This record gives sequence, C-alpha cells and structure tokens, in this order.
Amino acid sequence: MAGDALPPPPPESGQLFIYQDGATRLQVRLEGQTVWLFQRVIAELYQVSVKTVNEHLGNIYDEGELDAEATVRSFRIVQREGARDVPRTVEHYNLDAVLAVGYRVRSARGTAFRQRATIRLGELQAVSRKPMTMSDWIAKLDDFIRISDRQILSDRDRAGEMT
Repeated sequence: MAGDALPPPPPESGQLFIYQDGATRLQVRLEGQTVWLFQRVIAELYQVSVKTVNEHLGNIYDEGELDAEATVRSFRIVQREGARDVPRTVEHYNLDAVLAVGYRVRSARGTAFRQRATIRLGELQAVSRKPMTMSDWIAKLDDFIRISDRQILSDRDRAGEMT
C-alpha cells in the first residue's frame, strides 16, 4: 500500500458532483456526510426502471430494513421540461437506501457500485482521519450484511466457524 496516493478529499457538503462509470454519468448530491440520489438517478445507476426502484424502496421501508425518516430527504432541483427549466422538490435517498436497492436488484451493475462505494467509504474514513476500532469495522460490515438480507452470526457462531 506504500506509495499509493490517497484519493482527493470529497467535495464540501451541499455540493453536486459527477459519478462516472464507463458511459454512465450521474449527478450526485453530497450533503451531511452522505450522498443523495433521487429515484430516476438510482434507476440509471443500476440500469433498471424507476418503477423497479420505487418497488424496492417501498419494500425496504415496509419491511423495516431502513427508516424513511433517516434516509429520505427532499431537495429542490431544476428539471428541463421542453424548452424551460422547472424547479421541483424531489425526494432523494441517501447512500444506505441506494445500497439497499442495489442489493435487491442483484445486477452486475449493482454489485460493482456496492464494491466501489464500500472501498470509497473506507478511504473516506482514512482521509478524514477518523479513528476506527475493530468493533467499528465489525459494526459497518454487519450493516452491509443486513442490507444484503443475510443473517448476522453470533459470537458463538463465529467462533464455531473458525474451528
């Protein structure tokens, strides 16, 4: 790892930046230590329909996987409609919700984004010089396992697996 340059610091909160993966280029909002995307952008990211994203988000909230109050926020955006720009207030979903949808669509595109997001989150921890204990990392990994609808092993189960 020696000699590897750290990524540039993330944009300041409240800014928009571009996520680009091959031919796909998405405008992403950074606000309050997370990214926020609206349903159309999530659909573009995972290359599925907005209807599919809406259905998965509904199930995520109905099943209690995530709390809508903590993961949904309205932002004002400007959309092009014909020849004019129209401001609208649109619900955006934070990274937790975006990743949860990605686990449910089970596409190659979703897997690639989750892997990149996980790596970036770890690198952001280093850039911000936020100390992380092993229990912090275990909690983060357990969160990712929960999002993928997998069972978290108890300490006894974990010890049994190692023998």
